[in-house]
Formats: sequence, C-alpha cells, structure tokens
Amino acid sequence: MHSKYSPIYFNVLTNKYNSLKILDVLRGLEYGIKLKWFDVKTFNLRDYEFYESVENGDLNWIIPGKFVAFSTPHDKSRDTEGVMVP
Repeated sequence: MHSKYSPIYFNVLTNKYNSLKILDVLRGLEYGIKLKWFDVKTFNLRDYEFYESVENGDLNWIIPGKFVAFSTPHDKSRDTEGVMVP
C-alpha cells in the first residue's frame, strides 16, 4: 500500500518519532468496532467537537464509560504569552 501521507507520529513519552500508517489506524478502528467501542450509528459528532476543544476538556473516551484521555493539562488554548498550547 502506497500513500502520500507520512507514517509518523511524535511520542511525547519517549521524545521520539514512531511509525503509524493509515492501515494501522484503520485496523484500530476495526478492532474498536468489533469491541463495540465505536458505532457510527450512535456517534455524536456534536459532543465530540465540543469536548475536543481545550476550553471543554480536550478529552476523548478510549474505552467508553471506563477510560478517558486528556490531550494536555492546560485549560486554555493559549498560554500567557498567546502561544497555542498543544
């Protein structure tokens, strides 16, 4: 499978770049569907877009109802100098 997308992501825990291909993401999605962690029929885009913003927690359910992940410990989208917070 050839792709024009770079198969790379940055791991903040190891401070290194790792390989992550689109096929890896699709297999993860397939597995999440198999475990009933994701259902396109019940996915609430409005809630997802609300909670993905820093001001509303920047969070995602990893295992629905059991494990939630936060992107960053910041409660604002910019720091005191106006720089975007990841």
